[in-house]
Amino acid sequence: MGSPEFAIPTLSTLIDSKHEVVACFTQAAKPKNRGKKAKATPVEELAREHNITVYTPKTLRDDEIVKTIQDLHVDFIVVVAYGLILPENILSLAKYSALNLHPSDLPQFRGAAPLQRTIMSGAIESKICIIKMLAALDAGPIYTAQELNVAKLNYGEFHDLAANIGAKLMLEVINDFSCLKPVSQTNHNISYAHKISKTEALIDFTQNGTDILNLIRALSPVPGAYFLHKELRLKIFSAEFEITTYNEQIGKVNDDFSIYCKDGLIKPKIIQKPGKKPVPIAEFLHGNQKQNYQA
Repeated sequence: MGSPEFAIPTLSTLIDSKHEVVACFTQAAKPKNRGKKAKATPVEELAREHNITVYTPKTLRDDEIVKTIQDLHVDFIVVVAYGLILPENILSLAKYSALNLHPSDLPQFRGAAPLQRTIMSGAIESKICIIKMLAALDAGPIYTAQELNVAKLNYGEFHDLAANIGAKLMLEVINDFSCLKPVSQTNHNISYAHKISKTEALIDFTQNGTDILNLIRALSPVPGAYFLHKELRLKIFSAEFEITTYNEQIGKVNDDFSIYCKDGLIKPKIIQKPGKKPVPIAEFLHGNQKQNYQA
């Protein structure tokens, strides 16, 4: 059970293993852009390439869906970024366990956006976990976990590493399941990684530089952290921070496009104008007349 590109390494690994993927459940096809034909999820596309039966229910709280899964007689239900809530009566249909790949140091950042929230928090280390699914969100015991240094990763890099490491761990858990004893999560330091809102992508230069850099990394390459200049939305995908004292207005942009924040200067390295591709700051400055920008 999965939908986006994040689930592809796990599905590919299981397809190539000695195990049989008897079915794939994924979200229904959605229009890719306004007015365009509905596009299947990456999971559906890969499953159909391998002649795996695909189901796209809008909800799992349906007696017919429960009966369908029951009739599959599955040993495991493997869930990676599916997007639908699995009710308890479906979790119980797996002979051995319903397994979930979760990319955070649980019980921190349970929920929808663990990758982004981990980076935003300024975490140095995180973990890729395989857990037993329970009715409570991401609260199940942990079968295995692998540490990962995330101090310099952006969202895209963390996403790809977590997806590939998680695929390897998932297969290891299934192969060695009879030997594993899951460890319960602690009840301390529980936090929730709520979905990223559109308003969060707007950079607040009254914050300190470290927090701004973490936001930029957490939203790169999508959706991209941005600021507004005369209603023009400029996205920053990579930047450096220089601690300095100054007597300028917060948000003022210098000729080299460094921007004053609470405790120094944000120096963009990769920037994007609306409708254009992201480019290095030198190329951006070369193609734009220097102005008295104000963030």
